[in-house]
This record gives sequence, C-alpha cells and structure tokens, in this order.
Amino acid sequence: SKKIKFGWSLLLEIFKSFIIIAQLNHLLIYITFITYNYKDNRVSDHRINLTIKKLDQILDGDLEDFIEALVTDHETKRLANLEE
Repeated sequence: SKKIKFGWSLLLEIFKSFIIIAQLNHLLIYITFITYNYKDNRVSDHRINLTIKKLDQILDGDLEDFIEALVTDHETKRLANLEE
C-alpha cells in the first residue's frame, strides 16, 4: 500500500478547498433568499423583508439600497443582541 505524505502545502490546499466550499455554500444559501420578478421590475430579499422595484438598475450594479438595508438590518439585530 502507498502512504500519502501530508505536508504543510497539502494541508493548506485542503484548508483552502474547505474555505471555498463554505463560501459557495453560504452564497447558495444567500441566493435562495432573493427572488427576482422581471415582469414587475422587482427584486426581493426575504430575509429582511425588502422589496425594491428597480431590478434593471440592480442588475446594472446599483446595489446601494440593498447594501444599506442589509447593513441596517445587521446593526438592528446586533444592537438587539447587546441589549439581551
């Protein structure tokens, strides 16, 4: 039987692979909370109850409203956790 040598470089590559898989998994989970409605020019993020009727602008990269809403939601939850 062949023995596999585990050096630091191999362990680092395995660790990088796990990080990439975790990031992809997080991205897939994130994507499932967002729905797009092209007919109504609407995009919704169901995690934070946000609906914006400018899908065309969002697809062009105008994410300011989304980012602002996500930051506000995050800060609200963080402050609520501090109060507990």
